[in-house]
Amino acid sequence: MDESERQHLARAGSGGVSDAMQRLDLPRAVLSGFDLTAPGACVTGPAFTVRQVPKTGDAPRAERLVQHGEVAALAAPGDVAVIDAGGRRDIAAWGLNHAARCHSAGLQGALIHGAVRDLAGLRQLGFAVFHHGASPVASRWDMQTAEIGGAVVVGGVTIRAGDILVGDADGLVVIAPTQLAAVMAEVRA
Repeated sequence: MDESERQHLARAGSGGVSDAMQRLDLPRAVLSGFDLTAPGACVTGPAFTVRQVPKTGDAPRAERLVQHGEVAALAAPGDVAVIDAGGRRDIAAWGLNHAARCHSAGLQGALIHGAVRDLAGLRQLGFAVFHHGASPVASRWDMQTAEIGGAVVVGGVTIRAGDILVGDADGLVVIAPTQLAAVMAEVRA
């Protein structure tokens, strides 16, 4: 995805991209109902996926098995971090430290299938984070990273590493890389 494509998708927004996909009779993968820390932001970029699961009974409670703190080092500038914490809202799968590192590394934003913490700081940072509420509880005590770079399911929508996300205050649309050229042509038209 080049900068011109990113700009066109951002101008179209999630609604325009959804409309383009409908006109092309492509299956739409749309996510809605997320809170956004940076109102007015439009996030466009390839997904960098991380799947978290509850710690197993034999994992020491104090052992840090959550590795999504490495996202800033592993993802490419322009990517969108997608953290699937199973939709849990009782723990925070993301916080200000993660967002600040990703922001500094040039990521576009983050989609958290679960809760976040440090909400005031996230809003002040201006880094766009889509999330399902807040919790003060850190995930490192209860979750472990099961996979980085695999497919995740968020709100019934499968997101694969490299899928293109277009997200704004209205929601997010997921575009498979094989659909991007057709969607771009329709958006430009």
